[in-house]
Amino acid sequence: MQIDSMKATKAIKKAIDAHKAASDAFDKLESALGVQPGFGFFNECWKAMEASLKAVSIAVGDKDNWIFWFTYDNDYGREELKAGYGDNLRSIRNVKGLIWLIEEGKRQ
Repeated sequence: MQIDSMKATKAIKKAIDAHKAASDAFDKLESALGVQPGFGFFNECWKAMEASLKAVSIAVGDKDNWIFWFTYDNDYGREELKAGYGDNLRSIRNVKGLIWLIEEGKRQ
């Protein structure tokens, strides 16, 4: 599957949007209920979300796991961290930047 296809872009965006919505909801639930991350139900939900991200990562050829980096380290682009290869670094703020990273990785 080519990363620049509409299908791949939609898959990445959909997976990340779902993960972000679940993460935000879990944060609110954890705060309201006073439970810790990793607690029973939450842990099982996170396993499913991680599996979804992994499946999309494999499907689009994300060999360097940039989808996970974007989701966790870069907090869905909110951190605006720089990433890339060699001297070709960019602030990654959104899915468009994430797709650039994945494509650059394929050229390495």
